[in-house]
This record gives sequence, structure tokens and C-alpha cells, in this order.
Amino acid sequence: MPRPLSRDSTAPPSSRSTLLVSATHPRLTDPAGSPTCALARLQVARKIDFNDPDVLLYVRIFYVGVQALTLGIYYYVTLKVRLLALSLGRAWGPSR
Repeated sequence: MPRPLSRDSTAPPSSRSTLLVSATHPRLTDPAGSPTCALARLQVARKIDFNDPDVLLYVRIFYVGVQALTLGIYYYVTLKVRLLALSLGRAWGPSR
């Protein structure tokens, strides 16, 4: 079991505990990166003919569309958080 990070900066480096993060922690694991999803993606990719120029064009268009959608969702959520912070009278960004 990892020990918590020591905030005592006066202790010598050998006695300071280090922060260890378990890669198997349920909140830190990515379900899209699980072996099951990887195998499913491989099976789907095996069925797609990437040698056909039309299919490759559609895959590229799909990829760009997903990236644009992700960016749009990011900006929408950021806008909502900023508007909520302003409505509550809190500053957004670094404090000065």
C-alpha cells in the first residue's frame, strides 16, 4: 500500500514518502483502453478496407468530425462553468 505524500520539506529526501498511483485504481483506468475494447477495435478495423480511397476518405472525415465534436463539447462545458462562476460572483482563472 503506498504511503501518502509527505508535506514535510525539512525531512531528508530519503525519509520523504513518495506519491505512488496505482494503475489499477478504478477511477484512473480508462474503459476505452481496456483489453476488451482494444480487441473489439481491432476486429472492427480488420473488417474495414483501408486500401479503398473512398473508405479512407470517410474514415478521415469521421475522425475530423469526432475531433470537432469533442472540441465543441469542451468549449460548451467551459462556457457553462465560466458563466456559473460569474453568476456566483467568483473569479475565473488565476488569482492576482
